[in-house]
Amino acid sequence: MKHRAKLMQDKEFTGASLYKYSTHGTWEISIEEIKHRAEGDSDQRLAAESALILHNIFAFLHHDNISGEIFEKAAVNFMEMKGKRTNDLPQSISWLDSKTLFLNEDGNWDAFQFQAGIRVLMSFSLIRKHEMLYSVHPLIQAWSRDRIPVTNVSDHCQRSRSILACSLKLNEKDNYQFWNLVAPHIKRNGEHASQWISNKQYYDDENERFALEQYDEFKTGQILHVKVMEARKGQLGPLHPSTLHAMAKLALAYKAQNK
Repeated sequence: MKHRAKLMQDKEFTGASLYKYSTHGTWEISIEEIKHRAEGDSDQRLAAESALILHNIFAFLHHDNISGEIFEKAAVNFMEMKGKRTNDLPQSISWLDSKTLFLNEDGNWDAFQFQAGIRVLMSFSLIRKHEMLYSVHPLIQAWSRDRIPVTNVSDHCQRSRSILACSLKLNEKDNYQFWNLVAPHIKRNGEHASQWISNKQYYDDENERFALEQYDEFKTGQILHVKVMEARKGQLGPLHPSTLHAMAKLALAYKAQNK
């Protein structure tokens, strides 16, 4: 694990076959071709741009069961949340924009553009599809992260994290199928975030949604509920409705543990 990146891109390490490129070298050829298309003026440009966006986001999710529904819900929720009052608390949604969420000029999710990016990644065998879900080989994910400049890794990780948070709607907790679909991605992204993202940065919308999503994981959910309550108490005061709302969520978390 310590020398993975160096070994996999070593030109001398070509595996058991006589193929002249290393494993990472083969994938690098693919990604450079996609970049070349994205920089051109052909009809392939937009599809290639979408593929590069997805490639960087997928790198910080769980390798399996990646659903387009995550991106669609994030896009719809983004437009609903945009412009709403935030009580001057930092918002994870600030990391997102129309291009990242595949929004068209009318502010609607562009499924065609999303699928165009997916098709490009599939054509280079960088992802696979099973029914309506996508998967990435863990080695490809590791390579994707390895090739991102160290100064940019935290940004890409946070952007993936923001999409996951934005895909969750607070009043839709009864949509268990979708919440269960997102849960492994939040957990895996959290593992990357602990390595690359400073825990000093607080995002109110992200913590509130992840606390609710991890309600059944008492300890994790409880920590996030406390974090939200304390942040709002410090910024808004102990009697502000948003602070009291966070306190009520924490009380329910304690009650679930018979505390």
